[in-house]
Order: sequence, then C-alpha cells, then structure tokens
Amino acid sequence: MFFAMKNENLDFGSAALKIIVYIFSKNKFYAASIGFEGETNFEKIRSLLFYQHGKRANQGIEGYEYEWVGRDVIISLKYTPKEKFGYIDYIYRPMMVKQKHGKSVQ
Repeated sequence: MFFAMKNENLDFGSAALKIIVYIFSKNKFYAASIGFEGETNFEKIRSLLFYQHGKRANQGIEGYEYEWVGRDVIISLKYTPKEKFGYIDYIYRPMMVKQKHGKSVQ
C-alpha cells in the first residue's frame, strides 16, 4: 500500500521535489520514494546527501546512482539524464529482510 500527501512541503534542502510517496507493508511504514526533475536538483540533492551521510557511497553507472547502506536504512539516489528525472529511496532494512524471507512483520 502506498500514498502521497496533498499540500506537502516538497523541498529537500534547496532542491525542488515533484512527489513523495510513502510505502507500507502489513500496515507498517516500510519506505519512502521521493521524485525530482532536472540535473540541477540532482546536484543539490547529491551534495546534501554527501554532507549528511558522507561521500563514501556505493557509486553506480556514470555517477548518477549512489547508495548509502546504514544499519537500519538504505538510501538510494538515482538520476536518469535522458528522462531528466530522478528519485531518492529510503528503505527500512528490517522490514526489507522480513519481506524478503516471507516472514510476518506484525
């Protein structure tokens, strides 16, 4: 189950966001996916995430994918220049592990 709130503040530091989607599994918060447009917003978001979580992220293809793996949360930043769209995912790891192994999360 997922939802997006109306009239929500759509700023991430100085970057403008398009949408924030909240994702639930078995009535428990599981993840958030945050969409944005444009390379300028990507650069602002990447700079803020580097400041908050460090530059030692796992870097993907062409410098447009980053991932920070923490004890409880995985943060992924991806941007596609061709589509001029990107997103940030925050995923709560304990829920991800429970879902992966088919265990109940209640």
